Amino acid sequence: MSDDLTFRMARREDMPSLLNFFQRLYPALGWSEPFMQWAYFDNPAGHAKVWMCFDGMKPVGTVTALPHVIWTHDRKAIGYRVQDVLTDANYRGRAINRKLSEACYGFNRYQNSSCN
Repeated sequence: MSDDLTFRMARREDMPSLLNFFQRLYPALGWSEPFMQWAYFDNPAGHAKVWMCFDGMKPVGTVTALPHVIWTHDRKAIGYRVQDVLTDANYRGRAINRKLSEACYGFNRYQNSSCN
């Protein structure tokens, strides 16, 4: 376990390692490539925004903001639901969730979006 963690927004090429991370932490939830494609990329409201923490090349934390079409003040807008908030048990206590969540909420403030 390294003291040098990297925090950044995920890229498309990170999706296989993210999928493996989900499957490793929650094997009974049924995560698969088709499900990830549907949930993260085929969403009619837009692509999911994912922030990840890496120890080297190994994902050790993630936070996802999934877009949704919402109605507010009689107009349609895009809001985000935060989900898939995970930290590898071996890395807990290192403020990974806090740092990833701050990046996520900062994005939503910049986008002037709702987030719950």
